[in-house]
Amino acid sequence: MEEQLLSTPLVDRHVALGARMVPFAGWNMPVQYGEGILAEHRQCRTAAALFDICHMGEFRLAGPQAAAMRCRISSRALLVKVRQRMRPGCTPLRISRAVRSVSVRVLPEP
Repeated sequence: MEEQLLSTPLVDRHVALGARMVPFAGWNMPVQYGEGILAEHRQCRTAAALFDICHMGEFRLAGPQAAAMRCRISSRALLVKVRQRMRPGCTPLRISRAVRSVSVRVLPEP
């Protein structure tokens, strides 16, 4: 039986740019582009890069304990001072090993 993969809104763009698409956690994801990993590295260092995060989960924290919880789940949560501004970070384990990338954004209170 063939696995039915989910696709992000950017899948057509990835394919048009020559991405090699592979199954990843139920998603059809790009792993490498035509010119190879070194060309990708040079592109990131000399120009710009885009990481498609559409396949990642999202959760929202609200209420009086939201700020404390942000501090527990992200290494960068305390540094998010400007509302609506996205900041990268990681979610640490208790044994001081990062396991997941996260993006933290503080939304205005309703």
